[in-house]
Amino acid sequence: MTGPQESRDSVDSRMDKINEALNNYEKSTGLPILSPPGTQSELEMYLNQERSTTESLSASECGSLSFRLQQYAFHIQRCINLEKSRSLWANALLKETTSKYLNNYDSYTKYEVKVSLICQENAFASKLQKIINYAEQRIARLDSLAYSLQAMAKTVGDIQRAKISEIYAEKE
Repeated sequence: MTGPQESRDSVDSRMDKINEALNNYEKSTGLPILSPPGTQSELEMYLNQERSTTESLSASECGSLSFRLQQYAFHIQRCINLEKSRSLWANALLKETTSKYLNNYDSYTKYEVKVSLICQENAFASKLQKIINYAEQRIARLDSLAYSLQAMAKTVGDIQRAKISEIYAEKE
């Protein structure tokens, strides 16, 4: 088995190459570099805004706010996709790495336990498992946020449409 530092460097190097390839793929589709829309304080203001404040906005301002929330939902979804791709890559490589050692353990030992034992002995497999765990934790943390932001954007869009309807009703 390989040494701990050599394995970490090898995993990190491989992951960097995969990330670069995926970033290049996204660029080729026309997507910009992954970065959040707006500033931290702007996003905090939108996400913590009282409904009464939103209702006091003009129809145009509601449209702008709805668009900004949609942009943020898109950003969060891209973050989730990034973590999912890391997890998929690391899982595939972990299976490839551990497959040659699975028969070293009793046939009645569960697969997950075998993988865990292999990770304790193999620094390369251990690093992959840590990448998977971290990516899955981040996915769990972001899960449903993109949908929640889209729902917020839809609500603001509904307020915008109601304001436009009121304007037309007043003119009649």
